[in-house]
This record gives sequence, structure tokens and C-alpha cells, in this order.
Amino acid sequence: MRVAIYDRATNTQQGSTVFVNQSDLLPDKRAFQVVAKRLGTAASLVAGTKYYFAISSGAVADLYGSWRVQAASADPTLDGVVDNPPPSTAGNASFGGQTNAYTRSSPSAGTATEYKEVDACVVVHTIPDTPSGFTAVAGPTPTDTSNPCSPKPIRDVVNLVNIGWTSTTLNQTGEGGGFGYYQIQRDDGNDLGWQDIAIITDETCNQAQDDEAVTNQSAYPIYRMRVVRADGAPSDWTATATAPITMLDRGGFAYTTNYYPERGLWYAHANPTNYSFPSSPIDHEMYLRDGAVRFSELEDRLTAVTVDVMAQFIDIAARCVDFSEVSGEAAFKPLLILATISQDPPSGYKKLALPYLCVRSAAGERWFAALSIPEGTREEPQGVHMLPGVTIKQMTRVPSPIDQTCTPGGSGSGGWTPGS
Repeated sequence: MRVAIYDRATNTQQGSTVFVNQSDLLPDKRAFQVVAKRLGTAASLVAGTKYYFAISSGAVADLYGSWRVQAASADPTLDGVVDNPPPSTAGNASFGGQTNAYTRSSPSAGTATEYKEVDACVVVHTIPDTPSGFTAVAGPTPTDTSNPCSPKPIRDVVNLVNIGWTSTTLNQTGEGGGFGYYQIQRDDGNDLGWQDIAIITDETCNQAQDDEAVTNQSAYPIYRMRVVRADGAPSDWTATATAPITMLDRGGFAYTTNYYPERGLWYAHANPTNYSFPSSPIDHEMYLRDGAVRFSELEDRLTAVTVDVMAQFIDIAARCVDFSEVSGEAAFKPLLILATISQDPPSGYKKLALPYLCVRSAAGERWFAALSIPEGTREEPQGVHMLPGVTIKQMTRVPSPIDQTCTPGGSGSGGWTPGS
């Protein structure tokens, strides 16, 4: 389907033609939907000048192949099918005035024919300005030595990405209700492509951080952002910025979340890492057929990993000066809180509200996961604390975007700590 804007007085097209394709629709494609498209070449519309929209389609006019435009009509016999003229019994009531009628045109006719019996709903939006000064830069490269202490501060092992831009008030503040939100996306180089990682509703915000990106990839992650006005009209995307991050191989996993980046930790593992691949196939022995037939589910149940986590191991020679040695249940609490198993004292003894915990390895692995921690052990007399049989179950491959007002400082508020 094609939609074009014309000057009423001169009958000249303004800007380029908008093409709506089947791929622009969501299922069910036979139901009416609101479609938002952008002119490839801008139209300079002048206040006080009358314009009209020409809507046309080359599709066959039947139930499955035609394009239908929802319209207000004074005559119930009008079917609203584009490229199908209304019946001769159509009424003559107008919902938009005799000089600004709904227009349907036939490609074979070569000209647009107006029908004053119906009105189609077309809304025109201006485009907000693209945010300027967009950058995405990896933080300081981690410099941890190979001491065997566990846990370690997360920045000793893996850095994060600092994102910044110039925060300015929209020049279209009075249109469409003003500012809506900043939308930040990340591309990790996998088959998912661009994914939202942050929806920021504070217009004065000019910074963000990402602590869930893939590690040790030379060309990824890649970032971009745009601003979306309150009426849903988006700006153009900024130029992309690439910010590869480094994770040192110290024989363990990093446990982080963009919701509480200041709480991330790295833990060492003991014994092998075990991988499992959940699935539920059913094998049937069929009549008059040797062997069997396997019926497999269409869904991918993703991956589960089982490890023994060293909840606290302090080497006497190296000394892990970043953490105070604690004993007993307190040694398990940091990971139990991140895994949303134990209550969090700084949050008023409530469990953290997290969609998942991001678990990463130096091999480039990453799981948006839920953790199951069945028990903890303390070995005497060394005081080594272990969490045996921790299951890291991948819950999704799609990141959960932060939806927040930009509150620097973090500390459980869901905000970012700039420069960490």
C-alpha cells in the first residue's frame, strides 16, 4: 500500500511516498493495525496550507490479498477496501469537509479519486532531533594478578561500558506532549541483532552504564541510541559506537546486573564445569517401521551450567585486601542476595527485584540466568566456604532493558554510578 502527501492548491507531492508492506504488520495480518512509517525524503509542510493524502494499492481486492483502510463512514455499505470504489448507493455525508475528503486512488486510473463519504485517519508527526555527542567507551582495563582469592571485586576481572550523550531539551517540546524517553540499544554480534538495554525517562540524564555485554570480542558490543517523543515519534538513531570489553581468565564467572552494577562480583570455581541441554524428546516405535521416530519440541530450552562456587577463599600470602574475612553464613550472603534467594538489608530486608542475573566467563559465554543454590559448606580449619552444585539456568537470550529515571549513585536505587 502507498501513502503520499499532496498540496491541495498545486496538487504536487510533498516528500517521498510511504510504502506499507506485509512485513510491517504483526499477526493477525487481517486485523486493523496502526502502522508508523517515515518519509524517506522529508516533506516541508507549512502551517495554514491544506494538504491531502492519496492512499493506493495494487493488491487484488479480496479478503486475503487486498489492503483495507479503517475509515469513518456515513454509509454501512462502504467496505473500506482500497482500490475498490464505493457502491453507487453511497451516502454524501462528510466527516472532514467537502474540500478535504478521504482519497482513494487506483494505479490503473493514474489519478486519485476523492470520496467525500468517508474519512481515513492519518496522523503526521515531526521528527525529534537526534541526541548529540553519543559515546560508548570501555572502562579501565582490569589488571588483577593471578592470586587465587575468591570473591574478587568485579572491576578487578572485567570492565564495563560507560555511555554518554549531550542532554538537551527537545525543540518540539510543545508537540505531542514533549519528551518521552531515551532508547539505548546494544548489538552483541549474535543472531538477535539490536536489542533494547535501557529506556530512560529522565530527559536531563546524559549517562548510562552497561555491565551485561559480551566479553573478549574484538568487534562487539556495538551501541546506538535515539530519543522518542511522548507521542511515540522517534528521532533518527545516532551513529554507532563500538566498545569491546575485557574479562581476565581467572577460573571463574562474573555475576553482574545492570539494575545494580555496584553489586557485581567475581567468584572462582572448583572442579569441572558441567553443561546440560534440557529437552523433552519422545521416541515412538511405529507399526510397520524399523527403529523409532523422534518427536522433538520446537522450543529451545537453552542451557544449564552446574559449578561449585568458592564463596570465600583467602590466600594467606596474597591476601584479598578488598574483602573482609567473614565466617559462616555471612560468607554466602553476597551471592545469595544477587541470586534473589536471600533478603537484602540495604533494601529494607527485601529481595532484589531482578529479571535475571547476568553470568559471564572469559571464554565469551554469557547467560541471562536464574541461580539455584542448594547448600553451603565450611571446611575447617582453613575456613574455606563452598557453594557446591550451583545451577545456572539460562532463562532467556533477550536482555531486559532498564526502565528508570537516571539516578547517579546506584546503591540499590536502580541508578548508575558514573565512571565506575
